Amino acid sequence: MENTKMKKILLGGAAFVAGLALAGGLVWWRHAHPAPVVANTTVTLDVTGMHCDGCAAGLTSELRRLGGVASAEVSLTNKSAVVSFDSNRVAMAGLLKAVSEAGFEGKTR
Repeated sequence: MENTKMKKILLGGAAFVAGLALAGGLVWWRHAHPAPVVANTTVTLDVTGMHCDGCAAGLTSELRRLGGVASAEVSLTNKSAVVSFDSNRVAMAGLLKAVSEAGFEGKTR
């Protein structure tokens, strides 16, 4: 009788641990593979303060990091950023804040 109880406890514990591992894997999968962003808005921002290709690349990375941004292309030559985003997930103010926090000044055209 005692042996049967011990088996049930061990099996229950193993099932619990396996469930935790599976749940952790699902959380990792969602983080590593987020749902694609469906852009419903595209805006062109005038950006001042960029002096080199590194500035443009850095700003591109910062904009793309925002949740809700589908694409961002920054041009040093045109002093602009074209951003496609889901306006339900990120607001224009959020884009302008990211530009400012990257060290540049941005305004909508």
